[in-house]
Amino acid sequence: MLELPGQSALSEFRLRKLLSSLQGQDDRVKSIHARFAYFVAVSKPLSDDHRKRLNGLLLSGEKPPSLGKGARKLYAVPRPGTISPWSSKATDIALACDLAVERIERGICYGLQLRGEVDDKDVHALGALLFDRMTEALLDSGDEALALFESHEPLPLTTVTLGENGNKALAQANKDFGLALSDQEIDYLVKSYDGLGRNATDAELMMFAQANSEHCRHNIFNAS
Repeated sequence: MLELPGQSALSEFRLRKLLSSLQGQDDRVKSIHARFAYFVAVSKPLSDDHRKRLNGLLLSGEKPPSLGKGARKLYAVPRPGTISPWSSKATDIALACDLAVERIERGICYGLQLRGEVDDKDVHALGALLFDRMTEALLDSGDEALALFESHEPLPLTTVTLGENGNKALAQANKDFGLALSDQEIDYLVKSYDGLGRNATDAELMMFAQANSEHCRHNIFNAS
């Protein structure tokens, strides 16, 4: 995997707003910078020509900005196990440009400068303000981005037996699979499967939970 620094990721306005939030949590924060980080999965080393072509494609002649001297880095990346829409399009373009890459993914590398002595735990605690935990993951180093390209053999389909107490069975599946279903959603599913006259599968429950999670900001949390 290659890691390539990219362009500025956030406007000055957004950086100032983010800095204010960070300083509200820890007044040792002096500054924050953000730039894109490109992670490229390759099956073999790129030639000099392909490396130059890749840089031209991703950077378009721009120079990556500095994160500041002594900055502590944190990375916000798409959640491992997912392929972002940006990645799908960028990979297609790279392949059309005859680049020998398997996949390209993009994250944001944040550079934090803090006063005094700061340990890794302090820096990581600030990360909660830097990523969206519904769609992203927080990494302490670029090397951890290898998880973005891991592949696994598909697991066999699992059936969740509802039995006489379907709510209890689905509540346990909700916990085991990390579905984050609400009580109302569990009631709805129990009623639906009862109408179908069969048990649930883990694939169906996962798809239902994922589809609902994309709307729960509005439905449950009343987000703007």
